[in-house]
Amino acid sequence: MSPPDKLNDPFEGDFRVKEIKKFQNEPTIKRLLEYSKKNLLDELVFAENLKEAQNDINVLSNFLYEYVNSQIRSKYGITCFSRNRSSVRMWSHYADSHKGVCLIFDEDKLISDINMKIYSSKLMDVHYSQSLPFIDIINHDSDQDNYEYIGISNDNSFLFNKQKSWKYENEVRLVIDSNFETFPDRRMKFSKDSLVGIILGARIQNDNKTALDRLFENKDLYNGIKFYKAIKEIEYPRLRIERIK
Repeated sequence: MSPPDKLNDPFEGDFRVKEIKKFQNEPTIKRLLEYSKKNLLDELVFAENLKEAQNDINVLSNFLYEYVNSQIRSKYGITCFSRNRSSVRMWSHYADSHKGVCLIFDEDKLISDINMKIYSSKLMDVHYSQSLPFIDIINHDSDQDNYEYIGISNDNSFLFNKQKSWKYENEVRLVIDSNFETFPDRRMKFSKDSLVGIILGARIQNDNKTALDRLFENKDLYNGIKFYKAIKEIEYPRLRIERIK
């Protein structure tokens, strides 16, 4: 369950802030600058950064983004799927240039399985657009802890938005809301009942075949799982997915 900034799109999890001008005040900016301090130089230019952020909305946006993005990294985990099993580019990017495999999941069984393990999860098709989504940032005083809270709301719909250049992926995304400070390796087990098929890549390597043979020596393990092979068709050209025993 990767944090957004570990995925391959540099704009993953990025956003624009609604009503950003309401954050353009000295107390809020000082809090953002305190968080962004990394070394002595940041302390020396603190006053300069404060003045710039008060006068330039783009400078403020960068400080606010860094602050809020740290919360997103620790709060959300993402796993990505596709509805297109025969995309040449998908096999090239995500299955070791056709030398790996593609796993086929039963959507309903998978989300039911995940929901039994974790409190908050969502599986949805990705929306593709030209611009980054707007999100709501909460900025208020906490009566309980007596400090000003700046952070994201519980609406994670912005994580299901990607730019149109990725539309070929036809992506379905699983997002979970968890405390990843207590879940550091970000790995989740899935039930074998949710895995319904495995497609061998057009350039599947012998060591990968051997690994699959060893994994499925126990016939009970792969009961119900169907096996396929991606085959190149030269005349079109395209990939054909063919059932194998």
